Amino acid sequence: MPHTAEHNERRLLKLLYAGTIILLLILAYITYANMERYVNTSREVREYNYMLLECEQLMTTLNEQETGARGFLLSNDSSFLEPYELALERRPSIEQELKTATAESAYRTDVDSLLAQVARVTDMHRLIVLNASRSSRIVAADRERLHMGKHTMDQARVLQLALTERIRRDRRRMLESMDEDGVGSPMLMGSYSILAIIAISMLFWRLSRALHHTEKAKHELRLQLQNLHAETKERVQVQELLQQVLDTSPAGIMTFTSVRNSAGIIKDFTWTSSNRAANQLVGRTDLVGKRLLQEMPENKPQGLFDTYTGVVESGLDARREFHYTGEGMDFWITNHSVKLNDGFLVVFSDVTEQKRAELHKFESERFSLIGQITRTVAHEVRNPLTNIHLALEQLEEDLGDAANEHKQLTEVIDRNLKRIGTLVKDMLESTRKRDVKLGPCDLTAVAQLALGKVQDRLELLNMRSELQQDHGPHTLNGDPELLVLAITNLLVNAVEAMEPQQGHLVLKTTNKEGSLCLEITDNGKGMTPDVRDRLFEPFFSARAGGLGLGLTTTRSILNAHQVIVDVISAPGEGTTFRLVFPKD
Repeated sequence: MPHTAEHNERRLLKLLYAGTIILLLILAYITYANMERYVNTSREVREYNYMLLECEQLMTTLNEQETGARGFLLSNDSSFLEPYELALERRPSIEQELKTATAESAYRTDVDSLLAQVARVTDMHRLIVLNASRSSRIVAADRERLHMGKHTMDQARVLQLALTERIRRDRRRMLESMDEDGVGSPMLMGSYSILAIIAISMLFWRLSRALHHTEKAKHELRLQLQNLHAETKERVQVQELLQQVLDTSPAGIMTFTSVRNSAGIIKDFTWTSSNRAANQLVGRTDLVGKRLLQEMPENKPQGLFDTYTGVVESGLDARREFHYTGEGMDFWITNHSVKLNDGFLVVFSDVTEQKRAELHKFESERFSLIGQITRTVAHEVRNPLTNIHLALEQLEEDLGDAANEHKQLTEVIDRNLKRIGTLVKDMLESTRKRDVKLGPCDLTAVAQLALGKVQDRLELLNMRSELQQDHGPHTLNGDPELLVLAITNLLVNAVEAMEPQQGHLVLKTTNKEGSLCLEITDNGKGMTPDVRDRLFEPFFSARAGGLGLGLTTTRSILNAHQVIVDVISAPGEGTTFRLVFPKD
């Protein structure tokens, strides 16, 4: 990671902070050490001073003893005995204090020597006082004792001076060693203090500068956030405007982004937007953010996913028109997809009605052509039939009495002539353009009438039937009589396709967005695609002995009503005729 200026600044601040802490810890240690040394030194000084004081008090007491004893000896005045006796009383306690103060010191021997000398001086003073109280005058022996007492006193003073000098010398040496200690020297402490002040000042300066930069950065960030907020708001407005524009489009518009695996291969697409028309076409409003194959898996088997993948990978547009079934949808759509970043945009429209109109037009034109051919053929056949019929009548007259001998032959000719005539009549009837008498009628009622016409056959074959309807209105503009005929033909075809005692016939009427629909479903043997495609052709019948004109008549009637017919069937899975009536 490259070192940025901010990173270097943070590292320098950390170093300054660590250095400052170290200097302050050193100062704290030096301060603590000095305080501890000061406390120890003060205690030792107090001990030295206390020993000196006790020595001074001891000598003072001894001097008072000497003064009292000498004064009493010279003047025989008993008033001198009062300070003498007081000094005697005080001396033991002073000696005890001095012993205690020097008990663990190097002066114990000197103190013992001094105290022994003090004891000799004290004994001498007692002797002087005792002799002075017995005699009223000074004799030579007293003078000798006085001189010896003075000499003993001088020795005690020498010992006391030597002891106090030694104590003062040790005290001075101790104070000098403390002053010479480098750790606690004022210069060293001053140096560390200056360094700490410099480090704290630099740290404060750096922190102040960092705070200044932070405030500046916050201000700039606030401005950028305001600009970003304004830009985001503008983009949201533009996006909302774009969505409104897209929602006004009659075509469905969706955008997707690619979902790739670790190898970079597209494995799915995610919805990023969908306009109102697209939501209405697919019947969903919650697709944004979801996966294509998870929500509409039929895109894979119907080839749409591969088409979209090709558009993203190649960058080439793709146009398709196909019949989409799946996820509850069943319609014809036109599809135009183009690449959009790492995804695609698809524009699609429902052309089911247009496709059905084209199919209806094609069927109408085909039936019109078949009708023309049929009428031409019927005309060409009827004239020879008429001539044959006239010739047969003339032949019967010419035979006279012999006609009975050939009656069987003439009946065969007459019967087949009538059969051909009926066939020609049925051909003309099945393909002729219907003159429908349109009027309001109920689709459910028409289905009920048609079901009633095959009810006897259903009961005879022990088959079940039911009529289902939704709650919407089922009124349409049509010819009820012809519609009953057309639906009856479909019901007959369904009954003939089912097995006795197993058949189940279901009629269902629905009204979806004003478009009426009738579904006729059986559980019969079903049809192959070839049979399904030729189902309404004249003279085509999958049933042995059938003429194949019943469903042709049905288709002619339904075409006259502009009904779109879808046939859904597969072998062994039954058949469903789906009749979609035009909207009013």
